[in-house]
Amino acid sequence: MIVYISGPISGMPNLNREAFEQVKKQIIDIGHEAVNPHDLFKDLDTEGYTWHQFMPPCIKALVDCNVIITLPAWDGSKGASLEVDIARKLDKPVFTPHKFFELYGNDEQI
Repeated sequence: MIVYISGPISGMPNLNREAFEQVKKQIIDIGHEAVNPHDLFKDLDTEGYTWHQFMPPCIKALVDCNVIITLPAWDGSKGASLEVDIARKLDKPVFTPHKFFELYGNDEQI
C-alpha cells in the first residue's frame, strides 16, 4: 500500500519535518510505502517557491497513493485541506495516524 502523508507545513517550526518523518518511519516499519511531501523537493533548490509551485507535485503524488494519513492540525492548512478534499473526491480512505495504525498495525501513540 502507498500512503500519502498530509499535514501543515507553512508556518510550522522546521516546516513540521519531524512529524512527517516520524509517521513515514512508522509506515515503512509496518511494510508500506510512504510518500512524504518534503521528499518530493529534497533534491531541488526551492528557495523562492510559492505555495502554487509546491502543490502540483504534491497533488500528483497523492493521486498515485492508496490512502492518506492526516497529521494534527491538517484542517488549518490550505494545502492539506486541498489534499484531503481531492483524496475524498477520489474515494481514497483518509485516516488519522492513530486510526491507520490501529487498522494496519503499529498502534503507537503519535
